[in-house]
Amino acid sequence: MTEIIALIENHIEYAPWIIFGLLLLAGFNFPISEDGMLFVAATLASRTPEHLLYLFGAVYAGAYASDLICYGLGRVLGERLIHWRFFPS
Repeated sequence: MTEIIALIENHIEYAPWIIFGLLLLAGFNFPISEDGMLFVAATLASRTPEHLLYLFGAVYAGAYASDLICYGLGRVLGERLIHWRFFPS
């Protein structure tokens, strides 16, 4: 476990981009926890305070964009989803 933590801390400059990308995938209903990404970003920010603003921006923008994606999918495909046999009405 210490090797994994050391690997993450050595490549901390990529963490905001990875967190942002994972949150975007969560918007497309991939099984990625938004709360988990928030805890990961908070843990990384507490260990490396110089990356706090980047991690905060990544979590904020990622969660916002993820929610917009979910809303947009429901708005565009919502009526069509009701008529699928997979979703009985």
